[in-house]
Amino acid sequence: MATPRVVLATATAAQSAVSLTGFGLPSIGPELQDEFGIGLGVLGAVLTANLLGAGLFLIAAGIAVDRFGARRLTAAGTALGTAALLAAAFAPTAGILIAALFLTGVGSAVVPIAGMGAVFRAYPMSRRAWALGVRQMGVPLGGVTAALILPPLAHAGGARLALLFAAAALATFGTAFAVSGDEAHGAAGA
Repeated sequence: MATPRVVLATATAAQSAVSLTGFGLPSIGPELQDEFGIGLGVLGAVLTANLLGAGLFLIAAGIAVDRFGARRLTAAGTALGTAALLAAAFAPTAGILIAALFLTGVGSAVVPIAGMGAVFRAYPMSRRAWALGVRQMGVPLGGVTAALILPPLAHAGGARLALLFAAAALATFGTAFAVSGDEAHGAAGA
């Protein structure tokens, strides 16, 4: 198992990568509207599809992590989330974009669950709240990073380039966390 600092760093980076999509898409809303020829109502569905997918699968992700282990589930969730983001980047219609972003949320739902669990196990009680606070900073960090990076990418190469960047970030940091995480599972009382 990796050192607590490596677990914390990779869990935070993976959470930031998940938040790029979950909280960063509004920063390229006008580009999404232009590229897909959609109105505000459909744009709302595009911007929330990822969060809906994650929200519906967080409990199932937690059960799966408890049963099968954080490392395997993080790798699988990262693979699904990345593949779905790639599909979103090449989606020919808004409907396919919405479905792909929903699947991104389903896949990446495991990252926050596994991240909190890994950090919880890596740090003693006297430093646990601090470490969990650092990991939780990945949420706004991902949103701020998206607000700074996605609009210039969308300006240079369209919303599709911004989605490709989000896919690359999730693949990179989700995999790094999966490798550094642990396989704690099957705890008593689960």
